Amino acid sequence: MKKKIYTKKLFERILSKNAANMAKDKKLFLLANKVIQESDKYMFIHQTKFFGEPSLNLPEDLFRIQEIIYDIKPDIILEIGVAWGGSTLFFASILENLKKGRIIGLDIYIPDTLKNRIAQKGKISKRIKLIEGSSLSKNIQNEITKLIKGLKTIIILDSNHTKDHVLNELNFYSKLVSKNSYIICCDTILNFIKPNKLRNREWGPNNNPYTALKQFLKYNKNFIIDKKINNKILFTCNPSGYLKRIK
Repeated sequence: MKKKIYTKKLFERILSKNAANMAKDKKLFLLANKVIQESDKYMFIHQTKFFGEPSLNLPEDLFRIQEIIYDIKPDIILEIGVAWGGSTLFFASILENLKKGRIIGLDIYIPDTLKNRIAQKGKISKRIKLIEGSSLSKNIQNEITKLIKGLKTIIILDSNHTKDHVLNELNFYSKLVSKNSYIICCDTILNFIKPNKLRNREWGPNNNPYTALKQFLKYNKNFIIDKKINNKILFTCNPSGYLKRIK
């Protein structure tokens, strides 16, 4: 007797319907956020490594971004906020498997020791360009524009998380995002959980990437929150943070 399985098209339709229903489950959303909030005291979000380097992203978010990279097949990924470099290497490895594209990692400070480690990761290292400076510096913005203007680009915002900083990033860097591609606004979760008392930060409820995103979308009609991605994320630092350019 032959085993019956769904066609891929039918399976994806079933998944999409269930994801839409899950997105309406407010109780589940609150429970997931509670887990993230409580586990943050143990730095759970920071426990993932890739090629030996820490990534300050949840694995679920890394996988969703991987899906976007595979679908878009960008010429450039601009990652604003390199930190320990694990995410940079992860994205570069996907580009290497696609045999196209480069990642530009921008941060206000990138230690020489990290630069050296990133340079020693084989083929994926050749797909990475690191730039040191502020994302809001006019000189940096001009440099980035020259590097990526006219190219198919995905942009990831993961640096300073205050509302004003993120809003300024959104307003400038969104102009460089290709139609049907994405700008990903990280750590919108900060609007939905209590501040971590162990780490003193400027941002928190009402002063975070989510509040910046809401204001940005109020006046910019070129982007939407992509429900295809956002409906199916649960343990995420980026709720509603996957923005797709539609025009």
